[in-house]
Amino acid sequence: MNRTSIINRIKSHKKQPNLRFQLKEKTEEFTNRLFYTLFDIETPVAENLEILDVEFSKLVELACWTDGRPCHEVWESYVSNLPTILELLNLDAEAIVECDPASNSIEEVYMAYPGFYAVAIYRLAHELY
Repeated sequence: MNRTSIINRIKSHKKQPNLRFQLKEKTEEFTNRLFYTLFDIETPVAENLEILDVEFSKLVELACWTDGRPCHEVWESYVSNLPTILELLNLDAEAIVECDPASNSIEEVYMAYPGFYAVAIYRLAHELY
């Protein structure tokens, strides 16, 4: 089988026209930057919010397949709700420290508890939704 026929066979099996793996990677980068912005004491908040704004716009281009969605307004609303989300996440982390005898510190909860990470992703995603 020659290279052209291999390429054509691979292309014929790609059935999802909107499936872009760069969307997955860019979403992971966005999420990591968002976590650093919210939790890392050394991360500059104002600078990262500007970067997140640009990254969100790029994600919109990859993920919004229909025109006319007010994605910029969604982002502005989301950013204005980040302090409240962070406050709730801090309360979640404090509750874990208080209720889990195995936890040594709130920093440990932020960095090592997959359950906290899952709750954080849920709260952040739910607000965006």
